[in-house]
Amino acid sequence: MKGLDKFIILIVLVGGIWLVLSSGKPNLHQITPEKMLSCINKQERCVSTDEVAKFIMGKDPSVILVDVRTEEEYKKFSLPGSINIPFDSVLNENFSSYVNQDIYKIIFYSNGNTLADKTWLVCRGLDYKNIYVMTGGLNEWVKTILRPVKPSDTESSDAFAMYEFRKGASKYFGGGGSDGTSSSVGAPAPSAPKGNKKKKAGGGCE
Repeated sequence: MKGLDKFIILIVLVGGIWLVLSSGKPNLHQITPEKMLSCINKQERCVSTDEVAKFIMGKDPSVILVDVRTEEEYKKFSLPGSINIPFDSVLNENFSSYVNQDIYKIIFYSNGNTLADKTWLVCRGLDYKNIYVMTGGLNEWVKTILRPVKPSDTESSDAFAMYEFRKGASKYFGGGGSDGTSSSVGAPAPSAPKGNKKKKAGGGCE
């Protein structure tokens, strides 16, 4: 086993111990380090900014975007329709019904990858399913969706097709939203999803 793999597993185990201690009772639903490592290595847990843009523009009711930054950061700039569950509150009983269920596709995002990945690790360590991370976070969102760059003449037709989509998405989202104004369109205060019935998740590393 590679050193990095061992380091990741150690982080997961320490995190699991912290969760047990913080909850005051043993957690019977933590997954094994081996399964966690397998999940970490799977790209299926990652969702691109283009996919997220399509979800928002299509008003997909099966997707919940979760901003894991602070409330202050969320109010300054957030994705349309997203809800704010700060990282240190993700296991709070007021919000757990969002992330511990299999009905919706939960996509975590932050400024970059780090905080969203940490949230994913904590939740996946407790065997929560159907959870994902938006690759690159809001930094990538600004770069690819709000401020797309036209491909060079030598690039493929696929690159130009992607650019045309992103250019349209930029208009949809108002472009230039990274100036500190919020692109959030009436983002609602979190309220628990109706029902918490588990069903087989379509992805997210089961």
